Amino acid sequence: MSKRKLVILPVIAGSLIALYTILRSLPVVVVLPSRPPAPVENSFASLNAAASRIVRIDDISNARLKQTRDSFSLAEKRAMVNANRDVIRFAHQALRLPYQQTNTDTSIDDRSPPYDNLRHLTWLLTLAGDVAWESDNQSEAIDCYLDAVTIGRKIPNRVGIIGHLVGLSCETIGRSHLWERLGNMNADTAQQCLTRLNRMATERIPLSVAYEEEKYTAQSIVAETTADPKPASYAGLVPKRIIMNTLTDYMDKQIALTKQPYAAGNEEIPCPKELLTGMLAPVTRGTRCKYTAVETGDVLLRTALALRLYRLKTGKPPDQLTELVAAGLLTRIPDDPFSPPGTRLQFKVLPSSETLLYSVGPDGIDDNGGYVEGKMKSSKVIRQVDPDSKGDMIAGWGAY
Repeated sequence: MSKRKLVILPVIAGSLIALYTILRSLPVVVVLPSRPPAPVENSFASLNAAASRIVRIDDISNARLKQTRDSFSLAEKRAMVNANRDVIRFAHQALRLPYQQTNTDTSIDDRSPPYDNLRHLTWLLTLAGDVAWESDNQSEAIDCYLDAVTIGRKIPNRVGIIGHLVGLSCETIGRSHLWERLGNMNADTAQQCLTRLNRMATERIPLSVAYEEEKYTAQSIVAETTADPKPASYAGLVPKRIIMNTLTDYMDKQIALTKQPYAAGNEEIPCPKELLTGMLAPVTRGTRCKYTAVETGDVLLRTALALRLYRLKTGKPPDQLTELVAAGLLTRIPDDPFSPPGTRLQFKVLPSSETLLYSVGPDGIDDNGGYVEGKMKSSKVIRQVDPDSKGDMIAGWGAY
């Protein structure tokens, strides 16, 4: 080795050490998402307080499930509802107030949001709806089911991905009962349901909000983890600025993806090999599909309700969905969330005069009403939507 190289190598090594020392000393920045101020009358705390007072929750859970509901008589279900009548009344009132959670998950040890309570409240409301329906009170039943949907719509407001998914689940639970009752709704009940769902359509929280909150949580955990690390630990060796920048860049890409139409692509963004980012960063593919499927379930139900009203008023189905707009039942034909923007839901009138209303589903292919279907290992048919689903999402086929 030449003398020149022997002189240069220590200089390079010294420069690298100096750069490493600088990088280790650089502070990290946690970006707080832009949030509207919490409302003065915030129903979040009220709903949680009400839900914590629910009694006989195990029986309520069993009584609302299709596979076990027949084992409970109407009188038994009514007794469960009556035991929680004050909770239901309070929930009805609280749901009319503004709602905003505050994401406080800023520590690796603080990951226990109160979602079980709100899920239990959703179960109670749907059971109360079933009791009202079986007691020939359609209007009260629809209000209960729609309140369950409303809980699902409100939960995702300023929470992370887990909260958003719980909200989507609660919304689907409430809407599944509306699908079940749709064919027997009278005109007044169908109009009551459609009017409120149309009003709620503008209240859906974008999925990007959940990812912004998730970014804040992950950044906070990185800042916490690297604040006073052991020198020999991973966080003590790798400059925290590098960890934070890697995480932030990855989350920004995920946020940008959630703002794109589903049809623009749903491939998972490759996760960086940096260790903490790999531990903290969420996936997007399944979450985006779930979000879009729930959004699709909403537009399918609102359009199906308009079709129900049209048939009740005219005695026949419309030839085209545009007739629903002309009749004042819809302001516009909803787009298919799984299709490129501006693409409407698919609609056909069958020879039997029944109607076929559907979305093309996650694969984006029009299968002429061939439904999304999968099979479990037991060969039982399941009606669920996931990123790899083939077939169309048909109105009324699944509990979307």
